[in-house]
Amino acid sequence: MTEYDERELIERIGVLGRAGKAAFAAACAERLLPLYRRYVDAAGVGAPEELAGIVEQVWEVLGGADRDLTDARQVAVDLVPDDDAPGEWVLEGAYAQNAAAAVAYAVGAWLSDDAQQAVWAARQVFDAAEYAARPPARGLVIREAGADDPTLSSAVVQAAVRTIGDDLSEIERFGTSRLNDLRQRLRRESAEWLALFP
Repeated sequence: MTEYDERELIERIGVLGRAGKAAFAAACAERLLPLYRRYVDAAGVGAPEELAGIVEQVWEVLGGADRDLTDARQVAVDLVPDDDAPGEWVLEGAYAQNAAAAVAYAVGAWLSDDAQQAVWAARQVFDAAEYAARPPARGLVIREAGADDPTLSSAVVQAAVRTIGDDLSEIERFGTSRLNDLRQRLRRESAEWLALFP
């Protein structure tokens, strides 16, 4: 992938089996977990271990474990920060919202075998990167229709597009037979990925 294209994603993910859809969504969620931890460090609230535990359960199910994930989706949704809660708003809150949502979509992809759930997980990766690439707003920014958006060519957004494409390509090639390799790559790349975020 050279640009984020949800139509392309839905076509490619749609032909994957249930496990492939969930594995891709779990990879997206795994990439965002360090950003949730960053939010917790900044805001002093949140439950990063609980969120990471849900992603771990998805990986375990994909590895053949017999787990009921029915309630896990709601737990992840409940971990989405509330912008309106007194004293909880911090810049990193958007990252945490993306991370918790991606975890919920990973569970949803497994429970529903719905490609859209996996696409929404990828959208969280893209949105987090796009948010990181935008300078702090000083009032409303109005762009002319058709004007180039410089954030789309930023290093963090291009890295997001590349990683979404790499993860999907790996699952297309190997299915779920090499999930340990995928997870090891995700861990190796996490520090480099995290360094791109302000």
